[in-house]
Amino acid sequence: MSVQREGTRHPWLLGQVEALPVKGEHKLRLHQFTIFLLLGVPLMLLFAGYHLAAGNRALGGVSLAMAVSLAAARLLLRGPRAGLAMYRINAALFGVMLLYMLAIGGPSGSKALWMFTYPLITHFLLGRREGSRWSAGLFLGASALLWGLLPGHAYAWEFALRFSLVFLIITGIAYWFEFLRQHYREGMERERRSLLQERERLHAEIATRMAAERENEILILDLREALSKVKLLTGLLPICASCKKIRDDRGLWMQMETYVSGHSGARFSHGICPECATAFRDEIGT
Repeated sequence: MSVQREGTRHPWLLGQVEALPVKGEHKLRLHQFTIFLLLGVPLMLLFAGYHLAAGNRALGGVSLAMAVSLAAARLLLRGPRAGLAMYRINAALFGVMLLYMLAIGGPSGSKALWMFTYPLITHFLLGRREGSRWSAGLFLGASALLWGLLPGHAYAWEFALRFSLVFLIITGIAYWFEFLRQHYREGMERERRSLLQERERLHAEIATRMAAERENEILILDLREALSKVKLLTGLLPICASCKKIRDDRGLWMQMETYVSGHSGARFSHGICPECATAFRDEIGT
């Protein structure tokens, strides 16, 4: 079974992470924790069953508690604070289990090798600073057991020295990987914000241009409507020198008012100018 979200297909358990109401850094760490669950829970159950069957109830019980804690953590992870609390609880339980395995030893100290996984897990789940603190705490406890400061399995000094050097190297590598991951993630986040701002700017510019185009279209329509109401008189007009009639293109003579009204939007209203009014009064007076 798989879950599809926004065109991307995920394994079922990772798909459940995508459906949670979390995002950003917390979702990324939850993905990492989920992958750790896919590997860790079955392994812890097998580990617990083996040691319980072999009569090692203490280690079997710790392994079983670790498996139950991992499974319960997955059910409780819903928000950033809950996630961080569950990561810390599981980091503490895992550290206790590793120290106990280191204390009881094993053939050639083989159980101590599990401790090399601790810096990788804590740095990925808790970040480089807190992960370094947790790794340093485990290293101090491991050093006390390796160098005989606490009771437990007797380790040769060569093994203790090699173990310490390798643990510190792995811790440094985990710190550097987490630093690079956060560095590139922050860079990608800045780039994403820059792209969003550029997209918003382009959308605003497009909206402004579309509004200007709509205004231009309205202006063009108004001009076309105005031009449709205008008729222009152009060219030479044959006009009678005496009566001022105009000859049209069919050879017909007509009054100037009639011709102009028929070839333009102009209309005439009759009146009399002052000079003609004076001449008319003089003519009447005589």
